[in-house]
Amino acid sequence: MNGTQQIVYRKHTFLSAVAMGLSSVIIVCVLCCTGLIIYSMHFAGGQAGKIVSVATDFVNGAPDILKALPPLVGDVLNDRRAPSYSAQLEVTAQMLPDRDGEGARLQFQVANNGDRLVTLLTVRTTLINADGRTVGESNHWVATPIAADRDWRGPLMPKSSRRFACPLHLRDSDDDPSGLKVEVEITDIRIWTEANEVPGPSQAAASTP
Repeated sequence: MNGTQQIVYRKHTFLSAVAMGLSSVIIVCVLCCTGLIIYSMHFAGGQAGKIVSVATDFVNGAPDILKALPPLVGDVLNDRRAPSYSAQLEVTAQMLPDRDGEGARLQFQVANNGDRLVTLLTVRTTLINADGRTVGESNHWVATPIAADRDWRGPLMPKSSRRFACPLHLRDSDDDPSGLKVEVEITDIRIWTEANEVPGPSQAAASTP
């Protein structure tokens, strides 16, 4: 009598197939991350000295690099951050209705009362309703290093003013724009540095060998 072995095939259910698939994905991710970490540690250990050396050479040679650039590019990069210059700037914003009367726009007016060229000026506006709730906020470019289309309005000359308008963005379309209060906050200021001007702290640190 010949004995036969009975083979039983068990079909995987949907849940068991999902569990096996997730387990395979997790195992592959763990193996890949482990290999990447080991390779990164090996690369960092062998190249750390070169990376530090390249960074040091770049910092020490930054003034020479700026001098070697074309005048147009070099002048644009020859500026410094100056938060204290905000005392010489007046930035106001108000809402003006659109021509169709169904919406509104933010009208900005900026005055540079100082004697420095502002190469970069950014502001943040906050819209507040009668209940004191913030219903909108946005960031705007008032001055940029160069003038181009769209929001690149160019530098702001000394003793000059500028006007521009931007769309009004509200979080809730049911808010009435006519009853909103506009608050303006200066977020960044950079002024142009002349060739014979003593560099600021950041420039002095960059030029120290």
